[in-house]
Formats: sequence, C-alpha cells, structure tokens
Amino acid sequence: MILVLFCFQINFSVTFLKKIIFKIFVMIFVAQILFLLIHLSPSEQTPELIQSTPFSCKEIRAVLHFHNKKRNDIAFGKTKLKGGKNIWQLKWDEKLADVAYKYVQRCEIEHNNNRPNDTGENIAWRKSANEIQKPVSDMTEMMEEWYNEIEVYEENGKDNQSSSNFTQMIWAATKFVGCGFVYYVERTEYPLSPYCQMLICNYRPSGNVAGEDMYTKHDEAIEKCDIGVPSWEFEALCAHDAKHARTKDFCLGDFDSEVNNPFTCEEIVASLKYHNEVRNNVSLGKTILNPAKNMWQLKWDKKLEEMAQNFVKKCEFKHNDNRPIDAGENLAMKAFPNSLKSLDPVEMMDMWYTEYYNYGRKNGTTAHFTQLIWGSTKFVGCGIAHFLDKAGNPSYPYHTMLVCNYRPAGNLAGAHMYDKFLNGSKSCDVGVSSQLYKGLCGGVG
Repeated sequence: MILVLFCFQINFSVTFLKKIIFKIFVMIFVAQILFLLIHLSPSEQTPELIQSTPFSCKEIRAVLHFHNKKRNDIAFGKTKLKGGKNIWQLKWDEKLADVAYKYVQRCEIEHNNNRPNDTGENIAWRKSANEIQKPVSDMTEMMEEWYNEIEVYEENGKDNQSSSNFTQMIWAATKFVGCGFVYYVERTEYPLSPYCQMLICNYRPSGNVAGEDMYTKHDEAIEKCDIGVPSWEFEALCAHDAKHARTKDFCLGDFDSEVNNPFTCEEIVASLKYHNEVRNNVSLGKTILNPAKNMWQLKWDKKLEEMAQNFVKKCEFKHNDNRPIDAGENLAMKAFPNSLKSLDPVEMMDMWYTEYYNYGRKNGTTAHFTQLIWGSTKFVGCGIAHFLDKAGNPSYPYHTMLVCNYRPAGNLAGAHMYDKFLNGSKSCDVGVSSQLYKGLCGGVG
C-alpha cells in the first residue's frame, strides 16, 4: 500500500513538473513573440503615415499669402532690413509641389539631393504628444519659424547658414513655390511625442546663390518694380502675369506673350460648383422648367481650359471659329472705369444664367443659358483675361473677358436641351448618380 502511494506521488510529481515546464515554455514563447511585435514591427520601426494628401485650394492660398505678405513687408522696408526692389510675387507651381509631396512622404528630415537643378528647398519639422491636425495653422506656424530666422540674419554677414530658410523665402529672383505636407507617427524614436509634422517647400529659381544678394536694396524715391509690372495684391512686389498685374494691360503687349494665366484652383472649384448647382436645380425641378433626367455633373477639362485661355488672350469679344466642332463656347465681358475691380468669374457666369428669364419667349437670347445646362455636356474648361482697351470707351477702359468651352457641345440643331424626367422613372439611367448632386449623373461628387 505504501509502495503504491509512493509510486503515485512520484508519478503525480513528474506530471505536475511537466505541466510547469510546459507553462514556462509557453510563457517564454509568448514573451518572444511580444518582443518581436514590439521591437521589430514595421509599423513601429518605420514611420506610419497619418495624413498625406496634395494641397487643397485653401492650403495653397495660405502658403502663397504667407510668403507674399512677408516678401511685401521686406520690400516696403517694414522690418529691421532695408527695403528692396524687383522682388517677385510668388506663384504656385504644381511640378514643384509634386516633387515636394512625393519626397515628404518618406518622412526623412534631410534635403532631397535628387530634386531638379535650380530648385531651392526649405524643410520644417516638429513633434507633439497629441494627434491634432490643423493643416493651415500648422503650416503657417512652421513657415513662421523659417521667417523668424530674420532675427539671426546679418545683412553684411559672410555666413548666413543659420538663416538660409528665411533667405530662400525672401529671395527676390524666386518666382515659384510648391509644397508638400505630412502627418506621421514615429513611436520608436519619440515615444513621448510620437506625432510628427513635416513641411517641405521647393522654390524656383533657387535662392541662396553664392556671391549674390538676397535682393536689391532700394531708395524710397525709386520705383519698387522695374523688371515687370507692380502687383495689385502686394504693391511692393512685381507681377509676372496679367492676373496679378496692377495695370491689367495684358492684350497690348506689356506682358510676356508666353504667359498663359490659367484659372486658379479656387476659381476652378467655384466655377464647377456654380455650373453643377445650376444644373442640379434645373434637373430637380426647382425652376419653372420641367425636371430633367440623365443630366451630367460637369468635370473640369484641362484641354478645354487651355483652348479657352489661348483664345481669350486675344482680347477679341467674338467666338472662336477655329475651335473643334464638338466644343461649345460661352463668352462674357465686363468693363470698369478703373483697374482696381477684380471680377469673380462666377459673377460673369451668372450673366449667362440670367438668360433663363428669356427662355420660351420669342425675343431675347438664351444660348448661353442652354449651353450651361445642356444635359449631355460632360466637361468644361475656362479662361479669363484682364485688359486695357485704349481705343474703346474712355470712361470704361478696363475689361475682364471670360471664355468657357464645353464638350460635348450644346445647342445642337433639332436636339432637346435635356431629357425630361417622367414620374416613376430614374433620374439617371446613363451612369451612376452623383453623391454630391442628387439630380445629376456622374458618380462621386
């Protein structure tokens, strides 16, 4: 009996010991897995992108305004530095923005040695313990850090490396800027403040050229811009296109003939919104017209925009007889007594919509309105020019002219403006209904 109990105890002890050893092995294995997950996970070793998208119109506007405001202050002599002349008003450049956007996604705090020649670069970086995303204010604060290097800048200093971001921002010969911005997480290096922001701006022509001055200092008595035309937005800067020029004398040859003055992204967004809201209201029966079906949500077309811009530069208020046969066209022009009036393109488009009140009457023009809401038209692109007509009415010499091209063209002989909506039918059976405009076809809004 004693022998049996002794054997049972030994057997029980061995079994119990095996269980303990097995549990220890399991714990060690789990610990190793956790160690690998914590220390070798790609999401921890590699920065994790939170947000990285091309700049919105609002962000582009903020960057341009910040840069040009600071450049204007320098030119006017509103800082500790002497005033300057021939400082260009910066314009946004999509190619520079694309270079910056692609590089900033690498989340590397170092300059891009593969960027194009004659391209300057500023980099700003900071970290935070909290994930708070306010792109415009964040970027503005980071650009302010570049500008604050003015405090260490020495006008006659031989070495201004510590203020190179400031000098690139103000460099007079620079005409274009394009930026990229990213939010990302880096928990390995910065466990207490893992949320990072990085801003990269590229500039062309590049600043900080050895042996050259940041800008030409000026005497208060001389003109601040003698290499171009003074800007109407920033009076101490030089404009290099008609849209920003104070005199808006584009058609008479005061500007480079190669300048194209495309619509800004804000103007594109506003123009598309106007067109599609008008079309949507008609389609949904919110006017005296019959509701429509199969009316397309318009999209912006760069080729139509280029066609319109090339033609509007001629400053001739007549239709382009050389446009493609499948392209429609609307024209508008407004005259002003002085050059200070900057007309919103949407205000001019509204002149076309007012022809709505002539629709169905024997007298009155409606062709602009009908092209505006032609159901089968899918694309639009516009151009605008500001010019001085010295041979016209001397009381209203300043003009703004707008041209919009459409494809497929509207106002086809024998064709209806759009298909009428019938009760019980779908509002869109030629495509997918727009998510933004419920009365239009075209997919995502």
